[in-house]
This record gives sequence, structure tokens and C-alpha cells, in this order.
Amino acid sequence: MELTGRISLRDNRSLSKDEFARASEICSAIRKLVDSRADFIAGKGLDPAIALPGNNWDPEADQPFLNRYRHIVAAKYEVINRLRLYAQFSSFDLVTQSMVTGGREVPEIPEDFDERFEKQFPKPDHWIDRYRMITRFVPADIRARFPRVLGEIGWEIDGHPVNHDVYAYQERINLMFESGLIDELRRRVRTNGSVRILEIGGGYGGLAHALTGLLHGAVKYTICDLPESLLSSAIYLGVTHPRLGHRIYDGADPANLSVPDEWLGFRYVPNYLFDDFCGLGEPVDLAINTLSFPEMTEAQVRYYGQRLKGLIGGGGVLFEQNEDGRWMGLLDCKTILAESLACRHPILPKTIPVISKGRADLWSMEPFEMIVSPERRPFGGAGLRIRLRVWRAFCLVRAPGLGLVRLRQALQARLSPAVFRGLKKIWNLFGGRMKA
Repeated sequence: MELTGRISLRDNRSLSKDEFARASEICSAIRKLVDSRADFIAGKGLDPAIALPGNNWDPEADQPFLNRYRHIVAAKYEVINRLRLYAQFSSFDLVTQSMVTGGREVPEIPEDFDERFEKQFPKPDHWIDRYRMITRFVPADIRARFPRVLGEIGWEIDGHPVNHDVYAYQERINLMFESGLIDELRRRVRTNGSVRILEIGGGYGGLAHALTGLLHGAVKYTICDLPESLLSSAIYLGVTHPRLGHRIYDGADPANLSVPDEWLGFRYVPNYLFDDFCGLGEPVDLAINTLSFPEMTEAQVRYYGQRLKGLIGGGGVLFEQNEDGRWMGLLDCKTILAESLACRHPILPKTIPVISKGRADLWSMEPFEMIVSPERRPFGGAGLRIRLRVWRAFCLVRAPGLGLVRLRQALQARLSPAVFRGLKKIWNLFGGRMKA
């Protein structure tokens, strides 16, 4: 894979008047949902401990995420046109090219941003190297392609932008591919015409975009999230997939969630209206949560686990990639999910030297081998498995930073949350922040 240059704001196409008009309509619809949420929840008698934002998303706490939401929902063209620089969900800031450990302040984008950015960051960072590592052994049609629009910046590989976020979503695609899940979804598309995917916590829509591309648009894709987050995913996916359907559900009539068999596209469901979606009785082929369950309260994770049990039924799967957040005052969501979901299938990566965050597991109500036969999974040959082990070891030698990440993950898995928290503080004092 050849790295052919940089992709800057000047290389992005600008939104058309029609695209911006649709984005403005989305801003208006989401603003109404947020402004009426408390009264709606009270009027319907919903449990506020489940329905209202909590933990990292508690609006009564010091809540930096809301700053960016308010900036985007104001529906200014210069902000919407560069949405990716403002819609920050991955703890990585594209503007500063760094992991964010404190607040998520709204960035300023000056007129000469490209010139300043290119001078400050003249060379690709380690995420570009890691992307090239993890795509080395996967087929070309398993590589996610992201468009040059909405402020996507990075480095050009095979004609498409690559940056930290692209790496993160490709990592999840690799894990699904290695488990045989991508092949199974494609088989279901050939058999049924489409697949039903539910993502709980969709960020700005990057993974939804990637999977939709790999499945050639044959998806009924539902994103359940806080309305503040649905704002970004609805705009991003509306621009990148204009030929598919898009519905923002406001709770007025559950019938508006129902779609005909031939319908393809995206439904955006506020978290406090998730029971309306569950009430449709639609089976889900694939449910997804990455990195957001630990940010919720224990009651909220348990709520989703109980409902996922019915949604995935006998033939569906939950793909979940999360870390044990207890060392930083959050949750170990996996112990809570185990209360509702019968079978856990860890994904041990073959094409990824070191996973960036957390551990990836597949959850189902029947053994995963009954859903995807081991014979259908890639990398089954003994010779190739040995080659991949040697290659991963070589990557760790060539990139010592990855070895530190592997060490951190090993320590976190073996030490108590309190001990690991103390170790992390010592590391920060002497060695700088443990990079993810």
C-alpha cells in the first residue's frame, strides 16, 4: 500500500446547498429532541436513571462533550462543512493530532489551517504505520474507504484518507473479518437481500459508514445513542450515503420506526426511545458497542444487556470492544453483559500486532460456532498462523511503542484496578502518558 501524500482541508469537496439544507434540518430535529427530552421522559414515566445521560455524559457534571454539540447544532456552514474536526468521539483530536486526556474544547480553525497544520505535522504519525500493519494481510475489499468530505484530513493511502479514526475503525473491521463475521453478514445479504445492524453508541458514524460500504449498502442500520451524538452521525451518514433512507425517530408514533422489507438505510433512535425499537420485534443480525458501555452507569449497561438478549435471539451476535474502566472510576461492562448473554467468544487478533483499546468479544445466545463455522473463518492454516505470529513479533521489535502498549494491557489484565491506577500515575510522572 503506497502512501502518496497528505490530504488537507483544501482537498475536501465542499457541501452543496442541498446537503447543507438537509444538515440544517437535522440540527433542528435534534435540537427539539434535546430540548424536550426531560419533559418527554417525565410524561412517559420513563426511568430517568436509564433514560437520561449519565456518568461521562451527565450534563450536570463538568461536561466538555456538550461544548462541541452546541457548536455543531448552531448549524453554521463553516462548522458543518468541517464536521470531522468538531465531532470528536474517539479521544483523538484531528486538529491537534493528539489523544485528549482533559476537556474536549471546541477547536478554532483559522483560514490558514492547512499551512499551519502541514508545518506542525510534516510527517505521518504512528497511526499511519499501524494502519499499514493491520491491512497487510486482509483482502482489499475488507479495507474501509472514507471520503474526502466534511473535513476529513490525514494521509493518502490507496487514494483514500487515513488517520487515527480510520485506523480505529479498520481495527474493528479486521476483528470482525478474522472471526468470520463479515463473511457471514455477506452470506446473509446474498440470502435475504440485507442485514439488520444495531449500533449502540455510533459516534460520528464512522463504523456505520465502513460496514455499509463493505456490504454495498444492503443494510437496515439502526443507531441508538444520545440525541447529542445522533446529531453528528445523522449528518455524516446523510452526506456520505445520500441514496439510502434516513429516519430520525422522535417518539411520536412507533409506527414511524417500521420499514418495509425493501427499505435500506439508517434509523437514528434516541437512547430513551430504545424500547420502541425493541417493541418492533425485529431480529438483529449484528449488534455493536465499542468503547461506550464503560462510560454508562451499571443500570444502563444492564438495561441494554437484557434487551440485546431478545434482539439477537438465536442467530444474532453482539460485537463488543471495551476496556475494563474500573481503574478510572468507570465500569467493567463485560461482567454485567454476562448476566444476560449466554455465550462469550473472545477474538484473539491475528492481523493486529496490538489492539489499541480494550478487548474484543462476540456475545450470543448460542455457541458462536453454531453461527459461524470455524472452517469458514480466514487464517485457518497452520503455516499462515505461524507466519502471522512471527510477523506480530517483528512488529513489536520494529515499533517499541507497541510493546509498551502490550505491556500496559497485560498489566491491566492482571492487576487490580486500584493497583493499575497507581501504576498509571507513576508512569505518567516518569515516562509520559501511556499512549493507546
